[in-house]
Amino acid sequence: MAFNYSISKTVVLCLFASVRVDASLVGCLVVDTKKILGILFDAPLSFGPLLESVLSIAWSSFQSLFYAAQSGGFSLPLLLDEVESRIVPLVLFPAAFLLCAEGALDALDRLQLRWARAALGMPACSEARHALLLLQCNWPYRLSTRVIEEAVVALARLRVLPEDATGSRMLQAAQAHGTCTWLQKMQSVLNMSVLPEPIAEIHLHAAFGAEALSSARACSEFRRQLLRRYRLQAVRPILHAVDLQYFNAKTCLPLHALNLVFSDFHRVGARWCRSMRDIDLGSDPWVKFRCWAVIRCTGRWPLCVYGHHELPRAMSTCPFCDASEVGIDHPLLGCPGTVVFYVLLRSVVDVPARNNGPAFLAALFSEPAESSARSHHIRFVSSCVAATIRKACQSACGGPA
Repeated sequence: MAFNYSISKTVVLCLFASVRVDASLVGCLVVDTKKILGILFDAPLSFGPLLESVLSIAWSSFQSLFYAAQSGGFSLPLLLDEVESRIVPLVLFPAAFLLCAEGALDALDRLQLRWARAALGMPACSEARHALLLLQCNWPYRLSTRVIEEAVVALARLRVLPEDATGSRMLQAAQAHGTCTWLQKMQSVLNMSVLPEPIAEIHLHAAFGAEALSSARACSEFRRQLLRRYRLQAVRPILHAVDLQYFNAKTCLPLHALNLVFSDFHRVGARWCRSMRDIDLGSDPWVKFRCWAVIRCTGRWPLCVYGHHELPRAMSTCPFCDASEVGIDHPLLGCPGTVVFYVLLRSVVDVPARNNGPAFLAALFSEPAESSARSHHIRFVSSCVAATIRKACQSACGGPA
């Protein structure tokens, strides 16, 4: 295959098992990969180099956004929202080709997990459920699900092109071909066993008749509207059901030392209110938010937020009351050394006066609509835990109490 961009600018890409030609014989470069319209093609059409490139670019772009948010003083919830609008589209652009790369879906989910851990200040190897981290980051879908949706809509876009368009002719040729093609790969995706029901192609879907398809082929604006309806009405509900099943399965397990179930307090699929983007946590807002978030996701001591690399299930001794093997719920349930924080919480938030349990659960898992109430909850959790960790470090170093 040769690509001619202008005079004297031609390269040769030897596809599959074809014999590699000598550059001196053809008078131009012979390459193993070539980027065309932003998509990196390789000789065997494995799209492995494309996947590696997308993973690298998406991670470096996340890091740039992450450091810009830190240095610019933006809140962590704002950063997490911006990942959805600024970084995810970089992955979705070549989605139709990424599905052809071996292991692409698992690699993309690992990338998303890496984003979440970095944003929440957790070690790369920390034990935390993917589903809980996504919910805490306000990301309602796995990255692999988003890529599948984009690829399915890309196939539908080819189906509704005018019949004389290049993309439509290419699709017709692939349909008539007997060997493995991208179309066959997509058809296997539409019928994956994990789907509650197969995803019907747009030209076979009962809601989109011949008249609608004919109008779409004749008018680009009608075509966009039809594809949007297909995405929202036919594709996304089925993929959402798959992710909802995944989240429900992962959020019904107890959270280590807390002996609580995440889904009992946080409705799967619920999104943060918009006020969370502008929440005021005072000094060190990222530390406070991370402390609260890590406890919600792991049920462990968030030492990683305070410069350590551990997420222990329990501390051997409470530095305030000498209780042994204390879990993260200990300072939040009325330890003598942290009871002052509970009193302060009670003074600004309506919680029972003689029962610490509901206050503890409210501070960790409730989703108050008012940003002021939510900020008090997060401050309560982070202050109690930080005071205990600070006291433990002072005791270990022999410093003043």
